[in-house]
This record gives sequence, C-alpha cells and structure tokens, in this order.
Amino acid sequence: MNKRNILVPIDFSEISEAGLKTAIDIANQIDANIHLLHIVEEHSDLGFKTDADMESSAREASEHDHFMVELIKKTKQQVDDLLLRYKSEKIKLIPFVEFGDYEEQLNIHLKENPTDMVVMDTSGETNISEFFSGNHASQAIRIANVPVLAVKAYYPIIAKDNMLILISLKDYDLQKVGLIKKFADIMQLNVLIGHVKQFKDVIKSDLYAELQKFALDNNFSIVKSTL
Repeated sequence: MNKRNILVPIDFSEISEAGLKTAIDIANQIDANIHLLHIVEEHSDLGFKTDADMESSAREASEHDHFMVELIKKTKQQVDDLLLRYKSEKIKLIPFVEFGDYEEQLNIHLKENPTDMVVMDTSGETNISEFFSGNHASQAIRIANVPVLAVKAYYPIIAKDNMLILISLKDYDLQKVGLIKKFADIMQLNVLIGHVKQFKDVIKSDLYAELQKFALDNNFSIVKSTL
C-alpha cells in the first residue's frame, strides 16, 4: 500500500510552521509523508515601453537575474534550515520549490503529485492581488479536490477524536461533504453534525429526523442538534 501524502504550503514564517507542526502530528498518526511546497511569486511590470525604456529594461533584466540568483540561494538555505530543524521527526519531509503565480503553481503541484490532504496556515494576507483572488488558504480550498485543513495556530489533531461540522440541510454541498468524509476516514474521526436553528425551524417537527437521515446517508454516526 502506498503511503499517504500531506501537502504543506509554507513561506518560512512562524505562522506557516503552525501548519507544518499540525501536519506532522497527522502524518505521525496515519504514517504519511509530507510535501513541503514553497512558491516564490514573481511579479512583472505591465505596459508599453519606449526606446529609452528598453535600454533601462536591459539593465533591469541584468539586475533581475542577479536578484533571482540571490533569491534562489536564500530559498535553498531556508529550506535546508527548515529540514534541519525537523530532522528528528520520524516522518519524511520532501521539499518542492516553484516560481510563478501561487494558485497556478499550487494547482500544478496537486495535479502532478499524489496528495491526500492539504494542511496550511490562515495567515490572512492583505495585498491587492489577494483582494481579487483571496488569500492563499482560500485559494487552496477553492482549487483542491482533497480535504484542506486551515489552521490559525498549531493545534494537535488526535486520531479517533471528534470533529464538529455545521451544515445547512437546505443547501449543503455534496462535494464538500465528500471531502469531510475523506478527512474523517483518514483520521478515523467521529463526525458530529451541528445545525443552527432559525426561527422557521422551531415549528418544524421533523428537523431532527432530517438530521438523522443526513447522518445515515453519509455514514456519520453521531448527530447533534444545536440551538
């Protein structure tokens, strides 16, 4: 049987290592490898250039090449330092470094490398591109066809524990339910279903029966009705 693979996007910040630590906990419990993915986002200026601009661009290109060489050296050192800090862990850490658009490179990695789940931080990036495309965690959730666990800080995930999900019985997404089931299966978690009652639900006598049916249809064993 092939080992499972957990993808951990990382930018070497303290908060991104929270995602790595959580992933290590999970990997130790389910005997998985960890793929560390660092994406260096390249930004280029847009617009038309005059002849004078072209000469300036040639100089800038040379400076850019030098910058990229130094950036690659720095990135390699950061990867080596990270691997050294976690070398005592029993799980295997496999580094990947890509250059380009974050969402595009993440999507390529997911397509080219077997991945069972993604674990990452929710750093809440705030720049103009993320105003339109969402932060890195939201991009991963949008494009990944595997479970994505986004954490604000390191939090131990214990196998065979309980996982609470909040649902709307009216418009839940079957694909997302499938991802929840996959994550629960990987971690051997009991799934508790939470439904927040609205005023119109108070007069609905069969609400609990609907929750039970939802649990039965999706092989969830525990049901909770939450006010």
